[in-house]
Amino acid sequence: MGDPDAAVSFHTVFELLIRTAEKLPLATRLYGDADLLRLLTQQAGDRELFARTRPSALCNAVMPILHRHGLTRHDRPWPDQAYTVHAVLTGFGMAMFDPATAPLNVDDPAEVLADTVAQLLDPPVAPGEAAITSAAADTIAVLRETRDAVLELIERSQVTGE
Repeated sequence: MGDPDAAVSFHTVFELLIRTAEKLPLATRLYGDADLLRLLTQQAGDRELFARTRPSALCNAVMPILHRHGLTRHDRPWPDQAYTVHAVLTGFGMAMFDPATAPLNVDDPAEVLADTVAQLLDPPVAPGEAAITSAAADTIAVLRETRDAVLELIERSQVTGE
């Protein structure tokens, strides 16, 4: 299936992230629907959970892991890198979900974003398998915790009608 290291590159991950988001109606609705966001965050606990699932919060949770394991460049601190990824994704989201805001029609926006993030974050030397495995385990733990909290909120709201 090609280069195994490519499967964990920023280019591959961000291209997959964008192509997946483009297919999810909820992602599109959440981006531009203030009323839906208000409804989803009426309860204090829901607001806290929603804040934890925002791209900026996930960047702040995952970037230190990637940085610590050598999966990102080390010429900038991880908070700077998280800020950069968040800013690029925010701008890309605006262009993707409201194409009229984009300056030009691009053939493959996901490819452009993936290439941009890879240039911003890829370390000069590819990390070894042990670093990738450790970073993956730590990242999956963070994402599972968030997923479990969201699933718990959904289950609670269905049972209690909250």
